[in-house]
Amino acid sequence: MNNGLTKYRKAASGRLPASAQCTAGLLLAQLLMGCGGQGTAPPPDPPPPAWSGKMEPPSSVAFNHGRFVGTVQVGGVSYVGDAIVTPDGQVRLYVGGTAGAADALHPDTSAQFIGAFNASGNAAGGKGIVIAERCSEAGPGRFCNDPAAADFSIGFSAQRLTGELRVVTSLGVEPWRLDLERWSIDDVLPAALAVSGGLYYERLAEFAGDATLLSIDAAGQLFFQSPSSGCTGAGMLSPRLDGQFLVYDVRVTVGSCDEAHASLNAEFSGLASISASSAVTQDAVLSLWLSTHGTQRPVAVTMQASEQAIAARQ
Repeated sequence: MNNGLTKYRKAASGRLPASAQCTAGLLLAQLLMGCGGQGTAPPPDPPPPAWSGKMEPPSSVAFNHGRFVGTVQVGGVSYVGDAIVTPDGQVRLYVGGTAGAADALHPDTSAQFIGAFNASGNAAGGKGIVIAERCSEAGPGRFCNDPAAADFSIGFSAQRLTGELRVVTSLGVEPWRLDLERWSIDDVLPAALAVSGGLYYERLAEFAGDATLLSIDAAGQLFFQSPSSGCTGAGMLSPRLDGQFLVYDVRVTVGSCDEAHASLNAEFSGLASISASSAVTQDAVLSLWLSTHGTQRPVAVTMQASEQAIAARQ
């Protein structure tokens, strides 16, 4: 058991939201069975300007932030959506795997939206970019060669995030409907490094295979090595802003990947958070939303690492 996370959970009151209560285990598809729905559809706006490759922080934000899990509907198909929204107006959204499918943990294709926004009350709007994931695998999907600019409008209730991304493709503006529920009460806890430290077992990232361990020490230093792809990663987790909430800034250098995964040899940055895998467990799942910037072809990787080596952490 993650002793640091358990200690901090005792300071929080209330129950996990319905999205967590209807789940068990790490399979993202199983996390979402029975939790989907239709999002609201704001009126369309003009296409956003071309992506500049730089995130500009908003002046002020006031809204419900944290981790949100649910569905993203694209062209009539519901996909898994897993988002982190920060107090200062940054958002990262993983989209991959058909919601409810048994193989959603290893989807054929996936993508990550990276954006920044301003909020007014419980509504927010902004823009960003959609970057493909899993482009080193057979049959790469859309956006592997051409990342897409997008703008969005979202609304927050006490436990829900709904709205629409408008993704600019070669065929026009494509709406992505969002219907996500707040995942955990853990994100209102402080981002102490004692909470995140330990060993985790990574299975979602394309480099991971079935036996990749990720370690984080007491100083926030991160390391992993994949026997499957040869990829190694070294970097740092640091509490975001003043560390008031359970969200981290992440920087990771990936290298030594085999030829099939050579596109992942790069400098990554992004966000991370930690929460339980279900309402009835006291485990810890470390979620990382990572991407490169300033490169000719941006690359994105989402990681979902479950707690391992329990005895070593007590």
